[in-house]
This record gives sequence, structure tokens and C-alpha cells, in this order.
Amino acid sequence: VDSIEFHNEYPGTHMIAVVVENPPAIGQDFSLAPFRASLVVRSDATVLLRKTVTSHTYPFWNHDGTYSGLALLNYEAPQELPIGEKLSLTVSVLEGGLNLERYGRAQLLVAKVSDK
Repeated sequence: VDSIEFHNEYPGTHMIAVVVENPPAIGQDFSLAPFRASLVVRSDATVLLRKTVTSHTYPFWNHDGTYSGLALLNYEAPQELPIGEKLSLTVSVLEGGLNLERYGRAQLLVAKVSDK
């Protein structure tokens, strides 16, 4: 289980991801074992979003090289989650595991992505 607090600053598409220190080379896939994970976003005690994701994630490499990793879920603000409100994200692995140790330290990221 891992958790972070965040807030959406802008409307549009946002990504929930796991970023790693040493990703594979651009264009190479992450070697992942099958997994299933629960993503829950809350505002105080109220659940605003609950999704289950599987190992069908997609890798990304940030254009300026500042971070790379695995996108778990995209969502729209303010349609799915509000703007300007403190939110908490909890990710719990239900089956299997992400097994990202070979890529260095991993951490959760919530970020605005291009709407194009």
C-alpha cells in the first residue's frame, strides 16, 4: 500500500502513475509480472474514485527526461475529480506485484498530461 496527497490545478486529462529512477531505454517495455491493484481517491473520508487496474499499463518517458514510469490510469478534471481540492490517493496491490525493484526507487505521481 502506498499513498500520496495531491490536488488538481488545471482542467483536462491527468495521469496516475508509478515513476522509477532507472527506467528501461525509450521504447523498451517494462518487464512486469501480472498484477491487479486498487486505486482509491478520497476527499477527507469521501471516496471520489475507485478503480481496479491490471498489468495492462503503458510505459511513458517524459519529454524532458525528468521522470519515466508506468501510467496506471487517466482521468478528467473536473469531470471525474475536482480542481483545487486536497485529495489523497491510495494504491493497494491486490494480486501479484509490480516488481519494480530492478528500476530503482519507485513512487506515485499524479500529473496533468497533454490534452492533445
